[in-house]
Amino acid sequence: MKMLHWNCQGLGSPLKIPHLKDIRKSSNPDIMLLTETKNVDSFVKNLAVELGYQKFFIVPANGSSGGEDFFFWNDRVKLSFLENPSLYCTNMVVEDV
Repeated sequence: MKMLHWNCQGLGSPLKIPHLKDIRKSSNPDIMLLTETKNVDSFVKNLAVELGYQKFFIVPANGSSGGEDFFFWNDRVKLSFLENPSLYCTNMVVEDV
């Protein structure tokens, strides 16, 4: 199982999405966590499809602090969130399927 975590500090740069696609293609992580994305829900739904992930979860922003965090994962793993994730703490169990 492979997991990628990236503090994006915003996904607004025109180079970041192509870079994410390159990472996805070369590393093929089962789970991708993008933090401080500074984007809205509709953007992440489209991005999940573009990157080829079947499942995603959004951790909402706390005011203007950092922006939303996105979890993407494929069908080879199962993510179970143990409590309400926040920008500061996310308790989860990851299992191979």
